[in-house]
Amino acid sequence: MMIMFVTLFSFVFISVYKPFNSALWLGVDSLRHFKFTLAFYLVCLLFIALSRTLLYRQEGEKTISLRKAVLWLLAEYVVIAVLYILFTVFFDLRHPSITFSFVLQVIVCTALILAIPYFICLLYATILDCREEIQALKLRQSGLETEGEASMLSFKDRSGSVKLSADPDDIFYIDSQDNYVNIHYFLDGKMSTYLLRNSTSEVESALAQTPIVRCHRSYMVNLNHVRVLRHSKGKAFMLLDCDAAISVPVSRSYYKQLKELIAPEKIERSAKA
Repeated sequence: MMIMFVTLFSFVFISVYKPFNSALWLGVDSLRHFKFTLAFYLVCLLFIALSRTLLYRQEGEKTISLRKAVLWLLAEYVVIAVLYILFTVFFDLRHPSITFSFVLQVIVCTALILAIPYFICLLYATILDCREEIQALKLRQSGLETEGEASMLSFKDRSGSVKLSADPDDIFYIDSQDNYVNIHYFLDGKMSTYLLRNSTSEVESALAQTPIVRCHRSYMVNLNHVRVLRHSKGKAFMLLDCDAAISVPVSRSYYKQLKELIAPEKIERSAKA
């Protein structure tokens, strides 16, 4: 989403900023410029996609410090600026001789194109994080009011810090997203989600003595909220007892185990299954 936003922002920014920067040749004013503009964008998108994939893998192995993240973004900025200059030199676009003034204009333009949308994305992520933290505090308070500290479930991130505390009955299901898990819980009459930086296996180990069990490679479910377990045409899934009619998949490797844990009256199996 961020890459798409940066790309769309750059189109708008360049169209406005072009009259103030003579070094800009990007545009659709001629077929030749359109072709080179498209080629330049594709190369940059491929580079950023590769860069973010590598960064994501690094983050999966260990926590990335703020310093390293900033240096990584600066390296992206430098590479894109160099790519622009190389395109200009190689295809002889308006500036066959690269002057200091031209390089300075490229540096400023690239910085603005990347810095502004990156800052907007950072603000958006901060707002989402604050919302999640507020919801987590409300969920913890709700659990303390009804059950007390002893019965609360604590969800820790990879560093061992407790990020979410909740009454077990408030948790409906958990799904994983590579190095993150989404904890889906019910609060204030609606389903909410908390994104936790941890693996599904780590969360599963922490919930070993609770009604929240593994049902799929990427899912865990609260058995207390299972309305029905259905098996049809070689596929199994569970419907949860909430207004949202949530369906959670069940893999073959976990189906037999779940059948033993769920009440018989909640199990439905088609004649052909």
